[in-house]
Amino acid sequence: MQRLQIKTFQWRYSLLLMPIVLWLPTGNTQAATTFDCTASVSDVNLGNITPANADNANLNSIQVNWSCTNTGTDSGYVSICLGVDGGLSDPLLIIPRYMSTESSNVSSLAFTMTRANSGTVLGRRTISPDLEFTTFSYVVPGTPKSGFFRMNVTLLPGYSNKLATQGLYTADFTGANTAITYSQTENGDPNTKCKSGTEGTRRFPFKVKATVIDSCEITAKPSDIDLGTVSASVIDTTGSTSIGITCTNDAHYNIGLAAISSNKIDGSGVMSGTSGNSDLVPYQLRSADGTAWGNNGSTYSTLTNGVLGQGNGAVQSHTVHVIAPSADFKPDHYSDIVTISVNY
Repeated sequence: MQRLQIKTFQWRYSLLLMPIVLWLPTGNTQAATTFDCTASVSDVNLGNITPANADNANLNSIQVNWSCTNTGTDSGYVSICLGVDGGLSDPLLIIPRYMSTESSNVSSLAFTMTRANSGTVLGRRTISPDLEFTTFSYVVPGTPKSGFFRMNVTLLPGYSNKLATQGLYTADFTGANTAITYSQTENGDPNTKCKSGTEGTRRFPFKVKATVIDSCEITAKPSDIDLGTVSASVIDTTGSTSIGITCTNDAHYNIGLAAISSNKIDGSGVMSGTSGNSDLVPYQLRSADGTAWGNNGSTYSTLTNGVLGQGNGAVQSHTVHVIAPSADFKPDHYSDIVTISVNY
């Protein structure tokens, strides 16, 4: 009989213990550096706006204050970026930005907001990364580090600012429209890390304001009216000139004319000759429709014989006619001065 022998192998398992060494430094430990930054700026008020400054009124070097505090235990560097978008009305529109008024849905003032140090348009990290304010600061633990940025605000030509009607205009930059972002950097690292990432964000709401007022100016000075050389037999010698008036859009005005020789309010006057000549040549000022053009009053509502107009922000021309009914006077050079008053 053949016997089969099956050998079995027994495996024995044992636990191999490997020594683990824990290293504990005996020196000072490196603590986390934590920053908290804030910014603030007062409302920007460009003041009174008329057609004369509607395209260039400005405020320069507006100060945006910032402060960073290291709430950790170690010193460190922080990269700071400050930005502003287009405002509450249209956050994406930064070239130009607009101020509007509650009294009109179509009237507005276009303006730009630029960095004072470079003149580039101030944007926001999520809209115009290359247009932000940036700086770097070394912050000591527990001690605030403060400073400021400067920006310029200027009304822009080419956007019909002169068409703005009277009223208060405002651009509202709420908390959501502003941001100061900050991020820790390596010592001496010149990169603006706050453009690509951020450890914190704070807001600094403010408003940009301007007040459009009713205003009128004589922007095109009239030339002298020269009646020329006239013979004694001529009747009704005439001449004319024009006055250019620029008034705020929708502003009502009344132009008055007064001869200083007669001090009359009906537009009549006299031209006097040279020294020793007692003759006076009478004349009458008239408007384009032929009626007498005088200065009966000192305000828009009381002037009854002037020339009425309504401003549109551009120069408006008004023709002045003069008539001398007779030239039968001693030969001489006669003249007088007429004053112009614009009531609005």
